[in-house]
Amino acid sequence: MTLPITYPDGPIFEDIHDKYLVSAQSENFYSALKENIFEDPYLIPGTEGQVNSEKWLQIRPFLFTASEAKKICGLSTENGKKHFLQQHLWGIKKFKGNAATRYGTRMEKTARLAYTRAILKKDPLVTVEETGLWVKEEFPYLGCSPDGLVKKNGTIIRIVELKCPYVLRHVHPKNFSNHLSKTQLENFPLKQHSNGKITMKKDHAYYFQVQMQMDVMKVIVSDFFLWSKKGFLRIEVDYSPSFWVAKRNMMEMKHRGLLIPEYFLMRTPRNLKPWDLNDLEESEVEDSESVDGDL
Repeated sequence: MTLPITYPDGPIFEDIHDKYLVSAQSENFYSALKENIFEDPYLIPGTEGQVNSEKWLQIRPFLFTASEAKKICGLSTENGKKHFLQQHLWGIKKFKGNAATRYGTRMEKTARLAYTRAILKKDPLVTVEETGLWVKEEFPYLGCSPDGLVKKNGTIIRIVELKCPYVLRHVHPKNFSNHLSKTQLENFPLKQHSNGKITMKKDHAYYFQVQMQMDVMKVIVSDFFLWSKKGFLRIEVDYSPSFWVAKRNMMEMKHRGLLIPEYFLMRTPRNLKPWDLNDLEESEVEDSESVDGDL
């Protein structure tokens, strides 16, 4: 719940030094993150168990995580940024779950077992392990929590993202195109081509999620695994730098320009509009161009 007190808002950065103060604090923040990364990529100790780990819950708000990658890339309006920061950083009006998410959580263990059996049939020398929150040195503010790591001889060779779609709970996932309504198909992460091949939609949040996971984990392939009581569907997804790098750069700008100022200034819990340094820099450029044009 938003705090009932609304503080009067003033001009953004009344003192120009405020902007550079926040920028300096940002650099200190990133330096502190990097100092605590001892491998690349790095599993943050104590985050195994993910949502059941107190440390996992404590650290995630300070990072941009793979499950929210598309949402973050799409942040553009003032209200959208405000609501995101309230939920992600401060836990205000946080999504509590619904029938679909509760079903997915309940079935995840069964789906993982089905995936493990399937992958072991393909290669009996691999292992499938649960894991926690990972980051990498180059981008320490981006984190991911894969549903599983596939290892061979101790090396991570691929990751897996498990999904148990509520809308397909009584249907084999491979038959999704014949079962789902037009609206459901539009929102579904997969598409079936005229030749019968099934691939992930590149504009879907889950595609953003697995691409970011592969980038953080430094692997080049991920299994997107859909499970129901009627069977499962495994889609192999390749890492695509041509798709992901631009999105990663966008997330870097938003973390530095939006989340970090909010962390230090705590505006949105006070029902104040967030500061976005990226917008301010754009307005400064426009003002500069306007002045140049008047000369």
